[in-house]
Amino acid sequence: MCTPPKTPVVVEAPKDAVERRVTPPLSPRSPLRVTRGEPTRMPTAHGDFDAVCYTETNSGLEHLVLTKGDVSTAQAPLARVHSECATGDIFGSRRCDCGEQLQKSLQLIAAADAGVLIYLRGQEGRGIGLNAKLTAYALQDQGRD
Repeated sequence: MCTPPKTPVVVEAPKDAVERRVTPPLSPRSPLRVTRGEPTRMPTAHGDFDAVCYTETNSGLEHLVLTKGDVSTAQAPLARVHSECATGDIFGSRRCDCGEQLQKSLQLIAAADAGVLIYLRGQEGRGIGLNAKLTAYALQDQGRD
């Protein structure tokens, strides 16, 4: 769990910038508000990244931003927005290539020494959730999907 700083930093984004359903739902005029957690160093298989957690204030959902190098001065920093996929990212499911995409993105950002990866949580199965995604897997096994 990411721990927000004592003085929250509020970042606003227009509602249409968020593809998934937000619980509770935002009105069309409501900005998406997040608080910024304490930055830290995250050692990975691809080298060290700077990590910051952003927490949606309305839902408590936490997202992760990993950066490498100084993206504000880099000529062309690499960027990836990656949707959470427990089956692919954690377990290496062969039904998707999400885990491979995530690892390749970290590898490329590390090699370029400048980039950012935004890891959006709560996106499993394009927003349908883990249980519904596994149910879809079962239907595929039965030839029904």
